[in-house]
Amino acid sequence: MLRVNPDKPPVIADAEGCDACHHTGRHGRTVIAEVLRLSPELDDMIAARRRTQALLKQARAEGFRSLQEDGIGARAAGEIALADLRRAADMTRGIEIKT
Repeated sequence: MLRVNPDKPPVIADAEGCDACHHTGRHGRTVIAEVLRLSPELDDMIAARRRTQALLKQARAEGFRSLQEDGIGARAAGEIALADLRRAADMTRGIEIKT
């Protein structure tokens, strides 16, 4: 689900936490988001009714990351729990991650 190289799996541990964090290992909230900045190029492509794949390719070239990708990065950095990622993002949908 985390789309990692099985030959070099990351170390993923669950936090034990303390009374201050209610035994979650985290305090506060971490946002995962999918934000598409509308560049002039993307605006022109939308106006020209270009195909979704072409729009996505251009968006990715401009730095766009999907909700799943942002969440996977947050999970890999230990910022969110896997259960939280699964609740927030549809991890069943196939995505191509460029590393």
